Amino acid sequence: MIYRLLVIFLICNGLAVSAQEPAPSGPPPLTLEEAINLAQANNRQVKNAILAVAIDDDQIAEARTYRKPSLNVYALGSQLLTPLDF
Repeated sequence: MIYRLLVIFLICNGLAVSAQEPAPSGPPPLTLEEAINLAQANNRQVKNAILAVAIDDDQIAEARTYRKPSLNVYALGSQLLTPLDF
């Protein structure tokens, strides 16, 4: 008799547990793309590398401007603003 009640109790207990919905576990897991973007956004070495590339691009653009011919004219003119009186 006790054996039958124990079996019925275990079967009913198992049904009640399986019928429950799982509780939300918090925020959804990160995808690989989101994790990579987050890591790159907060990485100093990556930011420094991006700045170094930008500086190199500026230096290359500056060097290219010196390839083109240029003409420099300096003209200086002077005159006294007030006359000299001795």
